Amino acid sequence: MGSNPAYPTTHRSGPPRRAAAAPGAPPYPSRMHIAEFQDLMEELYGEGDRARGVSATVAWLCEELGELAQAVRKGDEAARLHELGDVLAWLASLANQLGLSLEDAAHRYVVDPPG
Repeated sequence: MGSNPAYPTTHRSGPPRRAAAAPGAPPYPSRMHIAEFQDLMEELYGEGDRARGVSATVAWLCEELGELAQAVRKGDEAARLHELGDVLAWLASLANQLGLSLEDAAHRYVVDPPG
């Protein structure tokens, strides 16, 4: 977390702080760590996601998983990438609402991978 100088932040310390982007550059880095992405989803959608609630967020996540499954079966690479992004965004929203870190969840696979 915070290792990308264009996106210095920590997951629990409030809204992300970014360095000023160069003129014409996108406002966010093109690549980021999981925690940075989770922070970005909080900044962009957190208030609305919390108003919607956990149950509705789980329903949206399930819908996006269904769209991903369809894209895997019938879509092209662009459709698959789009749906993977949607699933990741809704998963980050759910983690934010639950007060959990996706980075912490993924860490289990680093230290003690299942199976």
